[in-house]
Amino acid sequence: DVRRPDGDQPAFACDVLDRHTDQVRDVRWQRDDSAMRHNFLSISCDGYVVRWTVHLNKLQRTTITPIIALTERIPMPVIPEPWKEPEHQLDLARGCCFDFLPTQDHIYLMGTEEGIIHKCSNLYQENYLRSFKAHQFTVYAVKWNTFQPRVFASCGVDCTVKLWDDQKPEKPLFHYELDNVVTTFCWSPFSSTVFAVGTLEGMVHLYDLYVDKYNPLCKQLITKKSDTRLTQVAFTSQNLLLV
Repeated sequence: DVRRPDGDQPAFACDVLDRHTDQVRDVRWQRDDSAMRHNFLSISCDGYVVRWTVHLNKLQRTTITPIIALTERIPMPVIPEPWKEPEHQLDLARGCCFDFLPTQDHIYLMGTEEGIIHKCSNLYQENYLRSFKAHQFTVYAVKWNTFQPRVFASCGVDCTVKLWDDQKPEKPLFHYELDNVVTTFCWSPFSSTVFAVGTLEGMVHLYDLYVDKYNPLCKQLITKKSDTRLTQVAFTSQNLLLV
């Protein structure tokens, strides 16, 4: 809790027996469940999206979906919990990022190390709703546009940023090639046409599609790669600031 003087200490911590078996790449808070319990989702390189519910000072695990490799996804078999059946032969893709549709929070996108983006629903888990062959390598970020629910963006290791129409998976609306790995993307909360991207070398590029559809308005070196790596950029929700 950053409001407390000891905000650098966790407000809640517990041992998790059924934890992910590989690195966790992203986490997102969800609305409280019907029992008013806090819960959040995580996506991991072990190939699973998992819901964690805070109950009696413990985290209870529920597997939302395994990230089946695209070639094996249809039809999806009944899948046992991985910690109960570790020898299953499913070809799991490594999950990297996800984002939830602002207008329908049961629908989400998830990016994989295959370069594929899958559209999924918590209400319909048998198959992916739609898949996008988005990037040649790892997808580092996927973000829905706050104002246009059909539009989302992705970026990845192949040094590209792509804007997509959710209904047209064959080809992106816009395709930007940068000279470095693109590690992060964020839409502005004040305009549907403004977004920022960050690269591994520490450069931030700011775009406004209304002003120029193809070139950034400005770019600035934030940090040197030799010192640290740029992993996240975000607009503040109350001021025209980028952090």
